[in-house]
Order: sequence, then C-alpha cells, then structure tokens
Amino acid sequence: MTCLIALLVYRQLEHRVAAVNPETGPFGGAQIMQQLRQMDFYRLQGQGYIPLYARNDLTDALHKQAGFRTDYQALTLQEMKKVIAKTKKP
Repeated sequence: MTCLIALLVYRQLEHRVAAVNPETGPFGGAQIMQQLRQMDFYRLQGQGYIPLYARNDLTDALHKQAGFRTDYQALTLQEMKKVIAKTKKP
C-alpha cells in the first residue's frame, strides 16, 4: 500500500509540474526529485538564507507550482519560516 501511494504522489508531481510549464516539455519524476535534492540554501548568521542552486526551467516550474519563489534574493529567517509553513499546508 505504501509503495502504491508513493507512486501516486510521484506521478501527481510529474503531472502538476508539466501542467504549469507545458512549453518546456515534460520532466520525469526522477529528474524532479534530483532537482529538489539539489535545491540547497546557505544560512547567513542572523540574516537569512541565500539559494545555492542554479535557476533553470525545472526550478521555475517547481516554483510556479509551489506558489512561491526562493531563487531571486536572500530570504530572511521570517520569510523562510513562511515558505516552510506554506509547504505544510494541504
């Protein structure tokens, strides 16, 4: 049952990312997961976070699907908490 649910979530992610950015072509689930793993941030002491990943078509599609951006500028600690809270909402 767990494997079936994981597969459904995996396929749903593929379809949602493809739906928000159809002009770039479909992204495979493995490609999406690899990109998500590479989206790291560096924490500046007391100032916030800066992205350590390169922006590309897939990151743009992921940001569009998620409804927020993390690649334009450094995020304050408060802004990062809002992003994390938004990811936990259904």
